[in-house]
Parts: sequence; C-alpha cells; structure tokens
Amino acid sequence: MNQVTEKKHGLEIWVAPPVGNALKHFMSWLKSYAPRTRFSHADDGTTLLRQMSLLDNLLMALEEGVIEGTYREKEILLADRLEVHGLKGLASWFQNPRRLYQDLSSQERFVASVCHALLRPAERTFIDMEKVALDPLCLKQLQQVLLSKARERHIVVRLPEINGWYDLQLSEFSLSTDKLQVRIG
Repeated sequence: MNQVTEKKHGLEIWVAPPVGNALKHFMSWLKSYAPRTRFSHADDGTTLLRQMSLLDNLLMALEEGVIEGTYREKEILLADRLEVHGLKGLASWFQNPRRLYQDLSSQERFVASVCHALLRPAERTFIDMEKVALDPLCLKQLQQVLLSKARERHIVVRLPEINGWYDLQLSEFSLSTDKLQVRIG
C-alpha cells in the first residue's frame, strides 16, 4: 500500500469490480497497515459455519466462552447482546435464529454475517458486499448501523459500485495493479 493513514476508526468504501479474493487483498493490506490488529469480516458465503445454527454462530462471535443452556436461554442471551451492541434492528432482518445456514435466504445470510462480524471484539472489520442484493430498507438500516459502529472501529465496505449508498463523503479504497490503496476524499 502506498499510503498509510493513522485512522483507527471510521467507515471507508472500497468500490471495485470483481477482484478475485477480496478478503485476501484486504488481509495483505492490513498486514502492512496494522499487522497486530484483530479483525472480523462479513461475507455471506464464508463468515458463518454452515453446520451450526445461526444462534450458535452469533453466540460464538461474542467470544464469551462456552455457552450452555437451552435454546431459549441462548436466545435470551443473544437478544441481550444484540441490544447492547446496537444490532437488534439489523438482526430483525433474519428470523428464527435456530435455523441452519442453508435454510437462510441470501439477504438473511449476509445480515447475519454482518451481525457476526460486528459482535466480534475487533478493531477492524471488512464487509464484502460484492454479490449482495439487499432490500432498500435493509440497506438503509445497514448503513446507519455501520456509521454508528464506525465511531468505535475501522470498517471497510467493499461495493461493486457506489450506487445505493446515500450521500457518503468518505475515504475510498482502490485496487491498483496488485496493491490496495486508500484515496482520502
């Protein structure tokens, strides 16, 4: 990366056509930018473990140790943590957290993966929206949550195009030959 900023929190947009493995590019950028940083990522295909329920996936993101109890006790704990983290509204876009990955729609998988990434104790979060088509109300709510969470962590959102993101004047990532760069704007 040519330019390294000291930005420790905020929201940045990376607009790019398909670039292969976007997470790999982000991780190589992160290695030079902040090598000892904890990060989380959201992608509807890779974030959630497919053999676990959505409930167990989200509880695992909390990193609070072994979570035992009935499904009802786990649901109450998760609802409490979603409320504390300001994710309750966003989590309303998926229903019945006892379902498995394959039982979720693509929008539900993506929203659940974003909740998973934002529940994890991390300093940086990468959200890949390359293949995601969200309901406009869901997208608006996602943007509000991300702007709120960006006050406490650095969030990079990868989009195939800027259309649909409302009035954002932010830094922007770009991929040149083989390096991820930040353009401050």
